[in-house]
Amino acid sequence: MFQKGLKGIVAVQTAIASVDGDKGELRYRGQLVDEVIKNRSFEETAYYLWYGEWPDAESLKKLQQQMIGYRKLPAHIIAIAQALPKETPLMDAMRTLASAYTHAAFTALPSREQAVALTAALPVMTACFYRFQNGQDPAAPRDDLGHTANYLWMINGQEPTSAQT
Repeated sequence: MFQKGLKGIVAVQTAIASVDGDKGELRYRGQLVDEVIKNRSFEETAYYLWYGEWPDAESLKKLQQQMIGYRKLPAHIIAIAQALPKETPLMDAMRTLASAYTHAAFTALPSREQAVALTAALPVMTACFYRFQNGQDPAAPRDDLGHTANYLWMINGQEPTSAQT
């Protein structure tokens, strides 16, 4: 008998996430995703996923500062984004930029630090290429905005409202 899909096939083992397609549930660390993200910032949720606990104020501030530091893209990434044809599909551009980003200094970082760096840099790369595609110069990242607000700022050049973040 022919059956489509991967039902019943283990694709990956992880302690972080589980999906129950029959129930329509996504869980992170045993909690429903709606509960995990409720009234939490992107940074708080990322910390929880990476470390398995919610950050205290000091840990959250440290993560926010790390992410702000990794928002500044190396010059070669911006040059590559600008050199790509405007009609390049966004996912193709992101694959190219992410590959170029993994330079020697990046690969020397511990894997958790690489996760922080990529989490901070990928939205900046996305916004940079998006603006080049639309004939605009990239908007510089802002240190005074959280991760989500900064991404929206870089896409449209306007500070987002609290409802948008």
